[in-house]
Amino acid sequence: PATSDFLVVRSKTLALESLWALCNSPVANLYSLAFGTKRHTTAGVLRAMPAPDFAERDLNALDTATRTYLNAASEFTAKFQSPVGRLRPSKRSLKPAKASASSQLPLELPGQHSDEEIATAKERLRALHWRVDAEVLRLYSLPPELERELLDAFDGVPRVGVPFEQTRYIPRDFRETLTLDDFLCITDEWEQTDDRRCQLIEKKFRGGGRTDKEEAEFSELQRIYRLRRSYRRWLRTGDANSPLIDEAELKVLQEEDARLTQSK
Repeated sequence: PATSDFLVVRSKTLALESLWALCNSPVANLYSLAFGTKRHTTAGVLRAMPAPDFAERDLNALDTATRTYLNAASEFTAKFQSPVGRLRPSKRSLKPAKASASSQLPLELPGQHSDEEIATAKERLRALHWRVDAEVLRLYSLPPELERELLDAFDGVPRVGVPFEQTRYIPRDFRETLTLDDFLCITDEWEQTDDRRCQLIEKKFRGGGRTDKEEAEFSELQRIYRLRRSYRRWLRTGDANSPLIDEAELKVLQEEDARLTQSK
């Protein structure tokens, strides 16, 4: 059922979700752009694309992230995109629209979704898709500097074929060394990231200590916590190394640091 305009990609071992995530990943997109010489991506180019050794890697996180995004995207389509909007548009009327039509405020009718609700749903889809991209990049195990260079290549380029707007991954001017996984942890996923960090803090001083594995996890979460503070500084001042302008927030962070120091 496929013509020469399409490539059919199959796998005897990979789940369809993992294959979909790989083919839509930043790596596959940039590789096709860099090595493709024709209008379409040829089979030879795609066959030569480096891929992780999936047989040696745990794909549970990737499969879960992909299913979560695809389910959320299906729910978004069913909830926010009416069947009428997906039909072929009719020819536009040559009659000019009435002047009063554009000046009228939209009515909040029952069952009608607000712009804010739609925007929030799109932002959630964007974060979920970035988690899929991050899990693919994790399998490649690129050095953080190289992964950042790869992601910066998409700066200013609109992503197509998705129900949300994306023109970049990590802001180019925020030059801390971090991966897409790190960036998600300090932005969209910060709440659950910090909840886990606080759980490990409490476990050490109230639950009888942490295991070696938990100590390693806490050390990594502390690194993420420092990245979060650096990112907040950058958002406020444009400089990740400058002091925070918000004195109230600075006081809260200083008190938290003091409690951690006393606990140690």
